[in-house]
Order: sequence, then C-alpha cells, then structure tokens
Amino acid sequence: QTSKRDIELTSSFLKRNK
Repeated sequence: QTSKRDIELTSSFLKRNK
C-alpha cells in the first residue's frame, strides 16, 4: 500500500524532475 506521504514525496520528486 502506498502512503499519502509517499505520494506527496513522489509528486514533489516528479515536479522537480520536470
């Protein structure tokens, strides 16, 4: 299961990668 915090971290990482 993915945690809400994990999703936020991934979102931030993707945004930074872009």
